[in-house]
Amino acid sequence: MLQSHKASAEEVLHPAARTTVYGDPFAVGRARASGELRVIDAAVLAPYGVSMDRHMGELAGRIHQSPRLYRALRPQALAMLQAIGAATRAISRSQPLVVTSTVRDREYQRVLAATDQEATTAYSLHTTGFAFDVRRDYRSRAQAVAFQYMLDRLQSLNLIAWVREPGAIHITASGEDVIQ
Repeated sequence: MLQSHKASAEEVLHPAARTTVYGDPFAVGRARASGELRVIDAAVLAPYGVSMDRHMGELAGRIHQSPRLYRALRPQALAMLQAIGAATRAISRSQPLVVTSTVRDREYQRVLAATDQEATTAYSLHTTGFAFDVRRDYRSRAQAVAFQYMLDRLQSLNLIAWVREPGAIHITASGEDVIQ
């Protein structure tokens, strides 16, 4: 049943009944403060061949928050993003991949769903900190092929679930430790 809820198996990795969802900006802030969520910025991503879209968290002002609040991931998801970026860079010799979206809370998700037909009003893995999106704008064909290779490899190991969206690849990390 969970396998067919969405276009990927992300709900199999993190069933709604057993996964913490951040309900509001304060929950995201507490998770960041406790280390449950890790803050991401250029210094955290650049060594791994990843950059951050400057528009990430752009709807935060609509709920009276800073976009920086929504630039964080669970440690396992951050490690997965870094591993994907580093391997894609090593294989393709091009960089960076651009992450466009990370954690959200239900309030942010509600605002997003009102303006983006790809956003769900139901359970979103972005509200758990395990999901992130990577822009589908590659520096070269080699980078696109290397990225696809990593997605297929990690999915076959059940370490991620992913789906192709019009402007991004939506990736959910399993929560397991990353293998190299």
